[in-house]
Amino acid sequence: IQAAIDYVNQKGGGTVIIREGTYTINAKITVPSNILLIGQGWATILRAKDSLDKSIIENSDQTNGNTNIFVANLKIDGNGTNQVAGHGIYFIKVTCSHILTCQITNCRVAGINIATSSDHNKIKECDVSSAGSDGIYIKASSFNIVEGNSIRANKRGIYLDNDTYTNIIDNIVINSSAKEGIYLINTSTYNRIIGNESSDYQATPTQTHGIREYAA
Repeated sequence: IQAAIDYVNQKGGGTVIIREGTYTINAKITVPSNILLIGQGWATILRAKDSLDKSIIENSDQTNGNTNIFVANLKIDGNGTNQVAGHGIYFIKVTCSHILTCQITNCRVAGINIATSSDHNKIKECDVSSAGSDGIYIKASSFNIVEGNSIRANKRGIYLDNDTYTNIIDNIVINSSAKEGIYLINTSTYNRIIGNESSDYQATPTQTHGIREYAA
């Protein structure tokens, strides 16, 4: 998979299609700008090998950033019980990118983590479950749209942290969280949270909230 991405990148960008099948990921997949990484449905499975201890998909330049990355129509299995670290998808300084119709499950840390000025991105129609921490974690990033996702059986459903402004959280179904369905903390303000459903918590009512703001 990485060789195909690198080849397309050398040609100036384009689409890498991953056929149906289960692929054991033995090193993180790094995706540069202007690359579309597309599966053929949730029968395209990227599964972390035991003790990979890294995220399965990352953007290639986490110092200077990337733009226009698409990850769509595939399944990520983080194999979290056999890891000590790792997200499903981990973007730092990524802009104008899309994560669409992916199933992301069993990650050791977060299913999707976008951080540090990752702005103007879309996460839509994904199924995120059984993460060791958060289904979707957004930190210090703005103008993102998180819409139409199903988020199940994570520690928290969606976590907005540390100066995360002006994001839209819309039409999300969150259930069986161990803690908050949606958590906003550390001056995460001016976010629009509408039309969501959060239910069926795993802990006692005093330990959980549908939506919680703390120093936000």
